[in-house]
Amino acid sequence: DFGFKHLLWVYSGRRGVHCWVCDENARKLSNENRSAIVSYLALIKGGAQVNKKVHLNKALHPSIRRSLNIIEDYFEDIVLKDQDVLGSEENWSKVLNCIPDDEIIKKLTNKWNSSQSKSSVQKWEELVNELENAANVSGKKFSKKTEQLQSCKFEIMIQYTYPRIDEAVSKHINHLLKGPFCAHPKTVCVPIQPEDCENFDPFNVPTVASVYNELNQYIEGERKVHS
Repeated sequence: DFGFKHLLWVYSGRRGVHCWVCDENARKLSNENRSAIVSYLALIKGGAQVNKKVHLNKALHPSIRRSLNIIEDYFEDIVLKDQDVLGSEENWSKVLNCIPDDEIIKKLTNKWNSSQSKSSVQKWEELVNELENAANVSGKKFSKKTEQLQSCKFEIMIQYTYPRIDEAVSKHINHLLKGPFCAHPKTVCVPIQPEDCENFDPFNVPTVASVYNELNQYIEGERKVHS
């Protein structure tokens, strides 16, 4: 959307991934320009105490549509199957709290509590069906509620799949970022290839301790060779 071409993706060594935008015009952006770009990209708003963190308009921006096209390819495998986001009441209650209809929440809660054998995929299908049915009924007298019901499915998918952006880090020129291969107190930043990210293992990357041990082994080996 902004014409940037030179992007370097770096695993921080802890929980996050940094995207270094190396284009000259990006590096010269002011704090205000950076803030505008971050606001454009950040769709998830609110901390742990906020249930519903995504709010979409009826007319989706082309950028959001493109994001949803990608999300739809991964949502079932990653969120429903791997993470089993609807597998327990503790987890599914957080998802249901994103729904703007108390009757749907109550109906699905009772249904899922009475049938523990259903998978997250099956529960998601039931959730989507309930939203569509309620939207169709509400749509006969079109209202804000209808819009909310129609958007709810996509809002949940984005909330559980779209990347969370550290806005403070991205807005200010003077905010220090760790460069590739630089050391944190315990970890080391490692560049990654986005097209091969599924094969990247964050638990098998260099740490300060492993680099220290390798260096000591090398020094010890050199001593033996020259002794």
